[in-house]
Amino acid sequence: MLIADFRHHIQTSYVIPHEFVALCAGNMQAYNLLGYLFWWTDWVETHEPHRHGWTYQTAENLLAGLQLTRRGYQKAREALLELGVLQYRRSGVFGRMHWKLNKEKLLEMVYQVRGQEPPEFVALCFESCEFGDFAG
Repeated sequence: MLIADFRHHIQTSYVIPHEFVALCAGNMQAYNLLGYLFWWTDWVETHEPHRHGWTYQTAENLLAGLQLTRRGYQKAREALLELGVLQYRRSGVFGRMHWKLNKEKLLEMVYQVRGQEPPEFVALCFESCEFGDFAG
């Protein structure tokens, strides 16, 4: 049996880039959360662009998706905040935790990990990219 045969029998929701592991200095909780939020940010930007990159994940989502307890995701969040690649806020009826990646800072840091200069990147934005309104 080949891995190619085996791959069809398992679920993969996201992949963690090598740069995220290096960026988080091997902090498994932080790079797992970063990879997870990266995947969800891509999904939100594609399917719900009116959210301007903000996604929400409940404690139950993080436990089911990453096996992160409340303390685990708090420590991961602190590490990502220190790096400057994450914003968060509570919003909505039930005070859900909303997350947003600072993609420009993340791209810059990915290139730092590689030892290269980041490329110039111009984002297309039709409204306020930073703090757009969204339904929580």
